[in-house]
Formats: sequence, C-alpha cells, structure tokens
Amino acid sequence: MEVLADLKRRDPPRFEATAATTLIMLARYSESLVHYRVIIDPEFGETHFLHQGAPNGGFETYVRAIDKAKTMFPDLGTFEREDEARRVVSILNQNGETEDHVVAALDVAGEVLRDHGMFQAWKHPMIRPVESPRDGQHPYFGYEIFLKVTDEEALDLTVEYVERLAHSSVVIPSSMVFSFAAYHAE
Repeated sequence: MEVLADLKRRDPPRFEATAATTLIMLARYSESLVHYRVIIDPEFGETHFLHQGAPNGGFETYVRAIDKAKTMFPDLGTFEREDEARRVVSILNQNGETEDHVVAALDVAGEVLRDHGMFQAWKHPMIRPVESPRDGQHPYFGYEIFLKVTDEEALDLTVEYVERLAHSSVVIPSSMVFSFAAYHAE
C-alpha cells in the first residue's frame, strides 16, 4: 500500500490502474470498484481496459463504459466479455438488483480468501448467465472464482462463503450463484 501511495503522488493515472488491479487481486472488490470506475471510463484515455471485462463484479459500470466508448469511437467493435456483461446486467435488472449487491456479496468471498491466505488463480472469474432456467425460476448467473486448491477444498471454501454470507448483513443477491472452483491448468 505504501507503493500505491507513492504512485498516487507521482503518477495519478497509473495509480488508478494499479490500485484497481491490486485491490481486485487482494479480493477487496468494493474498494477496487472506486478505481475501476475511473479507469474503465473511456475519458480516462485507456480504452484497452475495456478488453478486461468486469473482474470485480462491476458489470453495470462496464456496460456503461462500453456504451460511452462506442459513442466516442464508433468503429470500436465488440469486446470479448461484452455479451456476457450485458446478459448479467439484464439479469440484475430483471431481479431488481445492482452491481453493488454483487460486489458486496463478493466482498464476503474476499474475506474467505484473505482468512485462508489465498489468491485467485487467474484474474477473471468464470461467468455463466442463465436467462431462462429450465425450472422456470428467476434468471441468474454463475460466478466462479478459481483457486489453486483441490475440488474438495473449493467446495469447503464455497460452503464457508455461503455460511458467512448468510450470517452477514449483506443483502444476498438472488441474481448470483457464487462458488469457488479448483483451477486445473491445461
């Protein structure tokens, strides 16, 4: 954090990008969202961040940034994670929830990771939008964070997450089905 404080004084734009990335990797999702909202805005001048998606649950912020970028730069094209993010935002809207609900729940997952001294095995979660569940229930999206653990350990950590979330004051988003998953390098 001292390095970030020094970077903030010397190079504010680089600080914003570094702070967002560092806080995401430290599983401090709400804290990262403040910086992510700065760097993802096309007016920040670094549209390459739009290729990264929303690795901290900031789906609405991401979609707004894409829409703004396409207005500013009509030939921009489509981004790899754009469809996924738009589908998640649609699900959130249908369920009356926001990215703030998602990020608050992800902060609980971050607590689990920090308490176990763990980090994500790769930067981006696996997102699986389910807009029309076969059972007729409300739409949702799966959100998996990969860890360098066994399948059994991932399940134990997911159960711990669910228990902590249930006992927290966080509004549990019905739009998101969260789990930790074992990262199996290919």
